[in-house]
Amino acid sequence: MTCMLSVAVSELCVCVCVCVTLLQALVHDIHVVCGCLKDFLRGLKEPLVTFQLWNAFTSAVGELKSLTC
Repeated sequence: MTCMLSVAVSELCVCVCVCVTLLQALVHDIHVVCGCLKDFLRGLKEPLVTFQLWNAFTSAVGELKSLTC
C-alpha cells in the first residue's frame, strides 16, 4: 500500500510540475493565475482550514508574526 501511495504521489508531483510549466508558457499575468486559484478554493466543499482547527491556525499565524516582526 505504501509503495502504491508513493507512486501516486510521485505521479501527482510530475503532473503539477507539467501544469506549472504549461501555465508559465500560456499565462503572463499573475492575476489570472491567482484568480483561477481563488475560484478553485471557493468551490471546495470543505474549507482547507476546518472550523475545528481555525483557532489553532490563527494562534500559529500570530506566533509567526511575532517572531518575524
